[in-house]
Amino acid sequence: MRHAAAMEEAAPLVSIILPTYNRAELVCEAARSVLNQTFRRWELLIIDDGSTDATRQVLRGLADARIQIIEQEHTRNPALLRNLAAGRAKGDYLAFLDSDDQWLPEKLDVQLRALRAAPGCRWSYSDVHLIDAAGREIPREGYPVWKTVGGSILKPLLVHEAVIACPTVLCEASLFREARGFDASLLFCEDYDLWLRFAARSWACAVPERLTRVRLHSESNTFGRVEVHECFAFLYDRLGRESDDREIQSLCRRQSAYYLLRAVRYHLSARRHAAAGMALAAALRRNAWTLDAWRALARAPRRRPEEALTG
Repeated sequence: MRHAAAMEEAAPLVSIILPTYNRAELVCEAARSVLNQTFRRWELLIIDDGSTDATRQVLRGLADARIQIIEQEHTRNPALLRNLAAGRAKGDYLAFLDSDDQWLPEKLDVQLRALRAAPGCRWSYSDVHLIDAAGREIPREGYPVWKTVGGSILKPLLVHEAVIACPTVLCEASLFREARGFDASLLFCEDYDLWLRFAARSWACAVPERLTRVRLHSESNTFGRVEVHECFAFLYDRLGRESDDREIQSLCRRQSAYYLLRAVRYHLSARRHAAAGMALAAALRRNAWTLDAWRALARAPRRRPEEALTG
C-alpha cells in the first residue's frame, strides 16, 4: 500500500502553471491553496519572471517534491512564461493559477471529475469568488453577471455570454498543444485568445461552483487601458478572417467595432484626438450600424482609464 501511494504521488496527472513577479507574500498564499488540494496527483510549476523582491527566496523555502521552481530573466510576458512552464509539464492535464489568486481545496477534485464525465469536452472552467487586495470577498452586485456556459461555447464566448477566468481553466495537455498554447505576441487578452481557440476545437465543461478566488486590485487592473480594447478588436479581426462561418464573421465585425468605439472614448478622455479619429474610422469600416456599439460609446465612463477597475 505504501508503494502504491508513493507511485501515485510520483506520477502527476495535473500540471499546474503559476507565473509570478515580485509577489513574495501573495505567491505563497497561491501555492498553499495548491498544497491544500484534496486531489493529490499534481505538480506545481512556478515560473518566476526575474523578481527583484524576496519572491525567489520565499519560493525556495517551499518544501514539497511536487513543486518545481523555474527562474527566468524578466520578460513582462505572462503568455511566454506559461508556455515555457507548460513545456516542462508531465501531466495529462494542465491547470493555470495566477500568483495573486487562490483555489478552494476541492477545486481540482471537482473539476477533474466533471471533465472526465463530460463526453466531447477536453477543457473545463468554473465560477469564481471575487476578493479584494486584502482577501475579503467582494459582493457580486455591481459587476457583470458571471456566466458558466457549457458545450459549444465559441459564439457565447465571442459576445461574453460565457465568462472565463484564467485560474479556473483545466484542460487536456494535448488540447493545449493542438491550440499552440498562449500567443506570446499578445501582451493583453492572451488568455481570452486561447479560450477562443479551445472553443473552436472542443466543447467546454462548465462547472457552476465557485472554486477559485480571483483577486481584484490596482496591480491586476488592465481592463481600464485603451490597449486592452484595441487588443480585443485585433483578436476579433483575426478570428473573422480565419473563420468560414458567416455568423462568426458577422459577430467578429460587430465585436471589433464595439471595442474600437470604446477605444475612441479612452483616446478622447486623454485628448488623443488623432488616435480617436483613427479608431472611429476603423470601427465604421467594420460595422457602421451596430447600435449596441454606439450606445456603449455614449455610456462609456468619462473618467480616465487608470481610474476604472473594470471596463
